[in-house]
Amino acid sequence: MKKSLIMNIFVGICVSFTLLTIANSVLTEMIGYDSIPISNNYLMLLWCSIGTITLFSHKLLSRWSPLTMIVIQYLIANGLVFMTIYISSFTSDLHPNAYRDGFRSFTIPYIIGAIIYYGYLYYEAQNQNSLLQEVKNRQPIVK
Repeated sequence: MKKSLIMNIFVGICVSFTLLTIANSVLTEMIGYDSIPISNNYLMLLWCSIGTITLFSHKLLSRWSPLTMIVIQYLIANGLVFMTIYISSFTSDLHPNAYRDGFRSFTIPYIIGAIIYYGYLYYEAQNQNSLLQEVKNRQPIVK
């Protein structure tokens, strides 16, 4: 079970990072920038990891209502993102709008990813409920 969860988290990080890297490259090309600093890719990988691990932690917060759980997950993830921005301020100068830009750069993909992730979980739960209902409704075989 743990190997499966770790593999799912790893695949989730890889897929989200790949999709965001492609989207970032396309947007950068459309805007007309010459290149993307490599440090942006490292930060994007870190933030993809934060978002993915946070979303996969939903079982730890299952005692609360789904909306409360989603809000708590988002606040934790956003707090970690702000912490990475704060820590990076020790090694480089930050733009005056660094926290605002980080908030937008993280929140938009996170919301899209959360919608996809929780939509998938909802679909799986509905599928399992229909299978349970089918098993429950089966008539016993009489010989």
